[in-house]
Parts: sequence; structure tokens; C-alpha cells
Amino acid sequence: MVLAALLCLAPSQGCAEGEATPRTPDALDVRVSLQDGGGREARGFRRVEPVTLVLTVRNRADQPRSLTLPTSQTHDFAVSAGAGGEVWRWSAGRMFAQMLTEVTLAAGESRTFSETWDQVCSDGRPAAAGPYRLVGWMPALATPVRSPPIEFKIE
Repeated sequence: MVLAALLCLAPSQGCAEGEATPRTPDALDVRVSLQDGGGREARGFRRVEPVTLVLTVRNRADQPRSLTLPTSQTHDFAVSAGAGGEVWRWSAGRMFAQMLTEVTLAAGESRTFSETWDQVCSDGRPAAAGPYRLVGWMPALATPVRSPPIEFKIE
């Protein structure tokens, strides 16, 4: 019952277009990057080329930092079109165990999560050429852990 109440009180972790980016605590450094098929950091991709999305969360404090997550989901990514809204979200259509999950980062520790986007939008259409924006986050209950967005292009 307590778990159900906590889940109902959990803030939404959406990233709709125009939504203000919540402030991540100063002790955490949260970054996203993109890699091409060869594992090199990139900001431009050919159409249909797989895009590796990387979220890195680093604890810059000199003491451990614990984050409580409302489910077994540890991370998420969203891709938005340049002037439009969200076109793809990693977690869309996935199911996660409904259990509180604790992630602890030791002093100076980094945690990296990566996923691959095949350039297919959530509605099944291939992504069009043009500008896009990537955001990554950990869906923590009390502490937003969200990266600043980065821009990239599909050519």
C-alpha cells in the first residue's frame, strides 16, 4: 500500500517539447552523447544508420549519493524533432517491474547507460532527415536527474 502511494506521488518524468528542464543537483554531473556505428562520438548520422545514445551520471561529491527510482527502470532517452515534438522514447512500450529501486553512486563514481536508436519513430515511420534533440535521464523520485539536451542531425 505504501509503495502504491509513493508511485502515485512520483513526479512525471516526461520530456515533452517546451517542458522546462528540471535542475539536477549540483553534486551530479549528467551528460548525454551520441556515437556512430564505429563507437566514435558524432553529431551527424546518415539515414537509417544506428545511433548509440549514451547517458553518463557522475557523482562529483566526496560522499555517496543514493537515488530512489519508482520502478526497475534505471534510465531513459527521448529524441525530439527540431521544431516538432518527441518522435521516439526508449521506454515507450516497455514494461518495468513495479518496485522501488535504489541506485547508489560512490564519491566520484560514474554510471553509464547506453541504448541504440534505429532511427525509427515511435509511430513506425523512419526518421526524416533534419535536426533532432536528445535528452537522457534517470527517473528518480525526489531528485530530477536529467541531462541538458544536445542537438544532432540526420542527413
